[in-house]
Amino acid sequence: KKYGLGYVDVTCPFVLKIHKIVERESSRGAHIVIIGDPGHPEVQGICGWCQGPYTVIKNAEDAEKFNISPEKEVCVVSQTTFNYKKFQDIVEIIAKKGYDITVLNTICNATEVRQTEARKVAQCSDVMIVSALRIRKARHIYPEALLRGTLKGLHRAVRCIIFRLIR
Repeated sequence: KKYGLGYVDVTCPFVLKIHKIVERESSRGAHIVIIGDPGHPEVQGICGWCQGPYTVIKNAEDAEKFNISPEKEVCVVSQTTFNYKKFQDIVEIIAKKGYDITVLNTICNATEVRQTEARKVAQCSDVMIVSALRIRKARHIYPEALLRGTLKGLHRAVRCIIFRLIR
C-alpha cells in the first residue's frame, strides 16, 4: 500500500480474525494467551500482532506454570487447528487461577468437525486410515483417534494406518 502496489491478502479469514482480536485486546492492555504450538507459523504470526505482553501455552503443564499479576486482564485465543478438547482443558486450568479472563474460541469450525468425525470413526472402526500425516491438519486427526483408547499403534513402514486390536 505504502508504495502504491496492488496485492491480494490470502490469509485465512479465521486467522485474520485472531490477528484483529489480539491487536485490539492487547492495545486495551490485556495480556494475550495464545493456546497452540509455539513453533507453528500461525502462532508465530499471531504473536506478531500482539501490542503488549503475551504467552503461548501448548499444554496443561504450561497452563499450570502460567502466572501473571491477578489484576491483569487476560484474553485467550487459540491456534485455529488446535485440539478442541485440549483447548477446553487448558482454559479450565487458567480460569481456576482467578484472572479476569475473556476466552474466545478461535478454533476453525472445520478443524473441530474433522476432529469430532475422527473420534466417531475411531470408536467404531477396526482400521482407520489417516492419510498425509506430514500435512499439519492431518496430524491433528491422528491424536484424536488415539485419545479414544481404541487404537493401539501406528504401522511404522506406512506411517498412516492406525490399527485397533480386536478384543
